[in-house]
Amino acid sequence: MWFDDHLLRGGAMRPFDIEDLVSFWTSKGLKPMKSGKGKKFWNELCVVEAMSNVPTLPCDWIEVSEDGTHAWLKGSPPGAIVVPNYYLDLSRFDAAPLIAFIAAKETNYGNETDGRIPR
Repeated sequence: MWFDDHLLRGGAMRPFDIEDLVSFWTSKGLKPMKSGKGKKFWNELCVVEAMSNVPTLPCDWIEVSEDGTHAWLKGSPPGAIVVPNYYLDLSRFDAAPLIAFIAAKETNYGNETDGRIPR
C-alpha cells in the first residue's frame, strides 16, 4: 500500500485481482461507484489503467501524472509518496496493468493496514 495525505493506493497485476480489491473495500463500507445521467462514475474509489494512465470510468477527484508514476487528489498539490520500506524503487510503479486508487476518508480500515492511513 502507498499513500499520501489524501489517497491510499493498492494494486494488482490482473483485472480479477482488481475486482477483488474493489469488493474488499466495498465490504469495508466504501461506495465505489455512483450513477448519473445514465452513466457510471467512480465515487469513493477509482481504478486507473496503468498502460493508458486514465481511470477506467470517469473520476472527477483524481489527477494522474502524464508518465503514470503517481496520482493525487485533484485540486491539491502532489504530496510526498509514502511507500513500504521493502518497495522503494519507484521505477517499478508502472508494472501493474491496473492500479486502484482509493480515496482516504474517515473509515475504520480494521487490521488490513499498518495504521498509517491518513484520517
